[in-house]
Amino acid sequence: MGTRRNLFSALALCLGLVVALAACQMDYSGSVMGTSRELHMKYTAFNTTEAQALDLEAGDEIAVSVVSQEGAVSIAIQKEGAQPIYQGEDLTTQDFTVAVEEAGWYTVTVTGSGAVGSVDVEAQTPA
Repeated sequence: MGTRRNLFSALALCLGLVVALAACQMDYSGSVMGTSRELHMKYTAFNTTEAQALDLEAGDEIAVSVVSQEGAVSIAIQKEGAQPIYQGEDLTTQDFTVAVEEAGWYTVTVTGSGAVGSVDVEAQTPA
């Protein structure tokens, strides 16, 4: 009887551990590099939000490249206290640019949910 109880307790403990580990998702696994003119992210697990401030001039363009291999990625770009100049959700693999009409500091916010891939954001001054 004691052996059976010990076996049941061990199985219950293992099952509880498996459930607990399955519930834990890694927030971020990868690399992030940002400056006042760019943000580069490459990830194998992305379940959080990253933000980078960009110092932009009127007439700049923000070049965005998204590689989405799995999960969902959302991006918002906005100047403090203003409406976003770009907002996209559940983005697929794509390249696009966003025009900047007014100089200032803009925040690029990238949110992932079960995401695998990369996001590159770079401010460019047209010639």
